[in-house]
Amino acid sequence: MRRSIRKQQKSKESKRLGNNPPAFPSNIKMSRKITCINKDNGNHDNPHEAILFLGWIDEAGNRNKTSRLEMVSYIEKGNQAYVEVGGSRAYLYVRTSTLGNKYVQTYADSKYSNNLLSLPEC
Repeated sequence: MRRSIRKQQKSKESKRLGNNPPAFPSNIKMSRKITCINKDNGNHDNPHEAILFLGWIDEAGNRNKTSRLEMVSYIEKGNQAYVEVGGSRAYLYVRTSTLGNKYVQTYADSKYSNNLLSLPEC
């Protein structure tokens, strides 16, 4: 009897979900295209840590500039940011330096890359 109830529950669940995988997480609120950066011109072991500000444009056309740490927080909250490279998007990911500092870096072609450092100054 219990086995029959479990089968019915599983059957109802599979009908409700269908054969398709769940949709992309809905917690991604916005996506920002990074258009420029400001560096502090200091001597850093990791040049990505020298980025002070990132200029961006969002999906609604709003333009702004935020600090590196604000962008780290934005991405950690489930949002996306990217750099356009040759018509493709290289998304930003949060990384931590050997000194424990958080920074953002693009990931493209199965490796971390320097797309941010190639952007013009804001």
